[in-house]
Amino acid sequence: MAIGYWAGYQSDSIDSVFIGVSAGRTVTGSNCVAIGDYALEAGGAGHGNVHIGSESGRYYVNGGSYNTAVGYFTLRAASNAPSNNV
Repeated sequence: MAIGYWAGYQSDSIDSVFIGVSAGRTVTGSNCVAIGDYALEAGGAGHGNVHIGSESGRYYVNGGSYNTAVGYFTLRAASNAPSNNV
């Protein structure tokens, strides 16, 4: 489900929720939640990620999985597949 301008626009994610401008825009992993403008925008192929807050995980690349981030800019520029972060 995607709510918001460009939310989930280029995503082929399964069982995910994207709420906010460009939230989850390019996520290809499954079971992800992105709430907030630009949250998990470049989420890649990671699975089970939860990002709540404006720009949380925005430039998240290379497919890390099972991360939880709450708050403005949390894990915003995480890269190289970090996984299991809170």
